[in-house]
Amino acid sequence: MYTLCYVPVDQVKSYYDAVIIPQVQEGVDHDQEWEDYDQDIDRFGYYYSQTWIEKRGGRRALFPPCLWNQYSTVLEDGIETNNMLESFNRTWNLLSGYSPNYWHIQDQFVKQDADTRRAFLSNSVGQDMADNTGRKQRAKDAKQRVKLVVEAFATIPKTDYLKMLAHDLQRASAL
Repeated sequence: MYTLCYVPVDQVKSYYDAVIIPQVQEGVDHDQEWEDYDQDIDRFGYYYSQTWIEKRGGRRALFPPCLWNQYSTVLEDGIETNNMLESFNRTWNLLSGYSPNYWHIQDQFVKQDADTRRAFLSNSVGQDMADNTGRKQRAKDAKQRVKLVVEAFATIPKTDYLKMLAHDLQRASAL
């Protein structure tokens, strides 16, 4: 279902109805293990559609596709996540510790400022301070593969489009 965020906003519901629901129903109809969880699957489907797609009667979902859709972001090479902020927050919490006092926080701000200035100056003269383990390049490659699929949206059948995205996203999450 994650792949729906790479479908144009105005087509998310039609893709959900035409691809996701039939695939889930096929799983329930043909797989004994799925049949055992039929009620749970129905409840999850109801939750998912009401929360992320559209409520009954065409009313707005709790989090409508326009809030979480990434289709145009990918086409415009935009930033899809707030990972930089998450990384800073995690690092800051590790450095500052639990319930730090004022002086400790001030010391951490000074150290963070010095590290940032050093990185800025090094980058401005062409030096890369970060150790490149290849992870950044693999992430860029994964993003490019997703973009290639998204750019071909109009030419790929619905089911194949979502499967191709799922494959690329699964490879990217393994990085």
